[in-house]
Amino acid sequence: MDTTEKETSIKLQALDQFETLLNNKEFSDVKFVVEGKAIYANKVILISRSSVFSAMFRNRMKEAQEGAVEITDVEYNVMLETLRFVYAGKVNEIEKFSKSLLATADKYDLGGLKEICTDYLCTNMSVESVVEYLSLADLHNVQRLREKAIKFIIDNGNAMVNRPEFDSIVDLHKGAFLDVVRAVLAREKIEDSRSRRCGKKFSTTNNYISFL
Repeated sequence: MDTTEKETSIKLQALDQFETLLNNKEFSDVKFVVEGKAIYANKVILISRSSVFSAMFRNRMKEAQEGAVEITDVEYNVMLETLRFVYAGKVNEIEKFSKSLLATADKYDLGGLKEICTDYLCTNMSVESVVEYLSLADLHNVQRLREKAIKFIIDNGNAMVNRPEFDSIVDLHKGAFLDVVRAVLAREKIEDSRSRRCGKKFSTTNNYISFL
């Protein structure tokens, strides 16, 4: 094992040790109450990892000073995994909580967690999920997910236009809809230029924007 591998191994061990502090009542100085259940944590770790937690505890919020913070808009398991990322830089069951964790990553300013969720959602996009993922991208300002969703819609135009949720793109995502149209027209221009060089006329417009 070379020096770099040793350093990586030591860092991973340190993260594992930090994870043991999560939900450890004996050494905690704050607890989150979620769905009537407590999650025990440490202010110094929370402050060091999140600007939102830092503001929460530095501004002397009543709940923070009393050592108990009630969370009403996040499920218990989702909050636990959010804090697991804060402590150990990882989450369990990303396939189950990715959409909810994207929301908490945005809420608590956890850029690394947002990246993990974005990676998973981009990799596991489908005709059934892409419109919902586009909504999440707009809601939580995730440009990479937005771009991936728009490209997916364009690449799968024939399958998408017949889906009932497709109409919501026009109603709820006018900006995204215009981006789709612009991208399709740009693609057609490129393909038309290629076809002219080959002495052929080819159009993709009907395939991709027959919904216009």
